Amino acid sequence: ESFSWAIGITAGVVFAIIAAVIYMAFRYSKSALFVVFLQMALDLFLTLGLILICRVTVNITAGIVVFTAFMISLFNSFVFYNKVRENRKSGAYEGVNNNEMANKVTKQTAYKKILIYIASIIACIVFIIFGSSGVRMVALGMLLSLITTFYTSTFLLPAFWAIADKPKKIKQKI
Repeated sequence: ESFSWAIGITAGVVFAIIAAVIYMAFRYSKSALFVVFLQMALDLFLTLGLILICRVTVNITAGIVVFTAFMISLFNSFVFYNKVRENRKSGAYEGVNNNEMANKVTKQTAYKKILIYIASIIACIVFIIFGSSGVRMVALGMLLSLITTFYTSTFLLPAFWAIADKPKKIKQKI
């Protein structure tokens, strides 16, 4: 087999990362650029590490899994940043430091996130049990990417954001 699919997927992921990071920097803050890039890199490296540990065949399956991990990571970042932005606009958490804000946002999004991840894990398990060998490998890889993205988005993303984010100072009218 040729590895032209690997070049195409790598180019697609790199382009998507660049576009997503630029979007996050313009939409939210410059610290979002660093945090989102760091989280996506961690998700991709952890997923690839688990793929190698679990001996998932490195072919188009690995490409699909890496792309899935990237998309889930990006989605988790958008959800987190939108909730932070919503909380800041409401003013309900004014005067709260970043650590407390990160904890509150994580708690606010936890219920929906857990339900989505449980449904996705159940679907992966069904495909692992009832699917053909090719489908099994993709489902196993997606299960591994779900585990890594859940871990990083729940435990690491809020901590990275709390360290890196500097709230914008509101200019007072004279």
